[in-house]
Amino acid sequence: MQTQAGSPVVDSRSFIAAIRGNNLAAVRGHAESGRFAPGVLQQAMNLAAFCGHRRLLGYFFNLKQNGVYEFLDTAASLEAAAAAGKVQGVVDLISFGADLHCDEDFPYYLALNHNHPVTSFYLQLAGVNLLCNEHALRSAYRRGCRELVLDICALHTQAPTPRAALPWSVRKGKVRVALGALLAGADPCENDSELLFSAIANGQDEMVRILAEHGADVLARGERILLDTAKASHRCSTLRLVYGLYRKAQDEPCVLLAGSGGRTQALKTVEGRAEFSAGSRPVAAPTGSPRVVPTLVPWGRGWRQASERAGRA
Repeated sequence: MQTQAGSPVVDSRSFIAAIRGNNLAAVRGHAESGRFAPGVLQQAMNLAAFCGHRRLLGYFFNLKQNGVYEFLDTAASLEAAAAAGKVQGVVDLISFGADLHCDEDFPYYLALNHNHPVTSFYLQLAGVNLLCNEHALRSAYRRGCRELVLDICALHTQAPTPRAALPWSVRKGKVRVALGALLAGADPCENDSELLFSAIANGQDEMVRILAEHGADVLARGERILLDTAKASHRCSTLRLVYGLYRKAQDEPCVLLAGSGGRTQALKTVEGRAEFSAGSRPVAAPTGSPRVVPTLVPWGRGWRQASERAGRA
């Protein structure tokens, strides 16, 4: 790595390792040792943004605000992270107070022309005015980023805010737009996590995973509706994913759902005493320990055989 003058960025391997390893104590020791020039410390901050290390960025921001290293340029770090498509570094820098519109929206220009969709969507939804960046769109289109430009234009006309962009992205199956909207502050828990259940019903595995990772409540409508929605997707991968999220959300996932007449129709039994339900009608749990039936195939012989074995147990 090189500074603008062409000299080495960080001439200590231990300093580089400390930044990459998110070792705040080691970075503090190196930065405050006085052995590094201002350009080196600036590039160290850029590297922290590139790696997406929030603690290190907060440390450098405090040094700048407290007057210790006033020469640190947050705009340079923001541009470096945007050009590399490191969206977490971009989000952290803006949350710490970096100017989103620095150098006439140059971070947005860099993200767009380097074909980084999530970073571009996030910056647009965070407040970049698309009408003032037509040159960036034309340049990106000429560079071959046509699909990204079309999505950005559609987002601008149909869903210009994070709250509107999230349901739009779920309807269109645009996972990267959804991630940008979530990073920009969209709430995935609105209306009892309606978007999550819509994605489950449509078999959008990656969308389900992203919504759950950003706070959507998989149990907002109860486990029965959750699992029935997953079965309605007719996708084994969706059912496996939802069941994994369901297990993770439960402190003690010892649940076996039952259908009419007490015949089991759900996923698996576990060792120990299980809890049964048949709609709103409780069903007494068996006296013995239920057998493990590890099947997640919703349609076909595996599902039916497992249900029959569990029903006879």
